[in-house]
Amino acid sequence: MKPLLLIAFVFFSSCAIQQYELDYIRSIDEIKEVVLVRPDKNSSGKFAETKALSRDEIKQLLNALDKAQAIGPTKFIPDYYIEFEQISSGNKRLKVNGTTIKGYDSDYSFKIEKLNFLENF
Repeated sequence: MKPLLLIAFVFFSSCAIQQYELDYIRSIDEIKEVVLVRPDKNSSGKFAETKALSRDEIKQLLNALDKAQAIGPTKFIPDYYIEFEQISSGNKRLKVNGTTIKGYDSDYSFKIEKLNFLENF
């Protein structure tokens, strides 16, 4: 009986400590551009607003993402997206609603600090 309890404990412990991370480009040297894009609900996916971030804003965003606090799986309709364009190739996209942020293909959410350029978009 004890080996079965030990196996169950190890299994559930490994599930509980599973790490979730945001998938974004972490180094500013690898980033070509970061753009905020807000979809237009009336135009079948076209973007109503876009805003390219300055180098300083990108640094602030990366710092906030590094400090993001995990809040668990959530569902929300994104207010806008943050698109990272990599210098070499490939893009990454994050979904944002207020100060809640999550990966494009994930429901695991994080809370980030308030940034003026995000709040005013």
